Amino acid sequence: MDAAPAPTKKTTHVATAAEANCLRGNGDACTLATAKNEIVEVGGPPLTLPKVALEPHEMVVAHAWDSQGGLAVSTRRRVLYHNQTYKPVGEVKDLAFDARDRLRLGTFAGVENVEDEAIGWPGRCCVCIATIGEDVFAAALDGELALLKSARDLAWTAPLPADRAQCLAASNDVVVVSTRLGSVLCINESGSERWAQKVGDGDDGGGTYVIIHNNICYAAGGGAWAAYALDTGAPLIQGILRPRRCRGLGAASSNVIAAVEAGDSDDAPGRRGEMERTCALATLALP
Repeated sequence: MDAAPAPTKKTTHVATAAEANCLRGNGDACTLATAKNEIVEVGGPPLTLPKVALEPHEMVVAHAWDSQGGLAVSTRRRVLYHNQTYKPVGEVKDLAFDARDRLRLGTFAGVENVEDEAIGWPGRCCVCIATIGEDVFAAALDGELALLKSARDLAWTAPLPADRAQCLAASNDVVVVSTRLGSVLCINESGSERWAQKVGDGDDGGGTYVIIHNNICYAAGGGAWAAYALDTGAPLIQGILRPRRCRGLGAASSNVIAAVEAGDSDDAPGRRGEMERTCALATLALP
């Protein structure tokens, strides 16, 4: 069934112009990375938020929380975590923690392991990653998805739709990948497609993002959002995003939130001039 447009509220913040999901969960809370290099709370129970000490020329490209509430923040060329700085081999595109709170990076060099500086899937530009247990799923810029056992050993690869992978979400025995143009693809633990869907109507300079929450897959981008049954891909509900441009998707308690950005829809995809644009948080109208 269809839903009304997601109600929005304006904030004083602007979502970061980076391509990684700007919304990340910390238990029942949700945080937003902003274009002013701040991590701010946007829903759920109160959090103690550390100050992010970056240089004026740096930009947050991704952030993630470990199971103890520790925050990792990455710019393109360095990662801050536990008052330490890690300088990766490749430019950072995404980051995630595994079940043992080990930090994994998706970079131009592959999947980098901060703990021992090893690189899984070397030489591949990994634009987004997700973890299940100690394993890492990584999507490469050239349209391939891989499962790396223990973040190192290549178990399998699977082809992705022709347009660029934007976001990964993993849970139980599946991984869901969304692409910039709105394809949503669910792949099982052996690398076979379980289901595929489409959300939105193309690239508007933002992207298409996915999360898995309470065993349901949510996707948002291209002016629309939808919820799908995780096991079958059956559409559960869908609605409209206003403004159209999506920068991220997250969950806070029982709410699913999209970060949406007002701007000229004719802007070239990937344009970085978003510092003065307004941002809104759209709470999806769930049944």
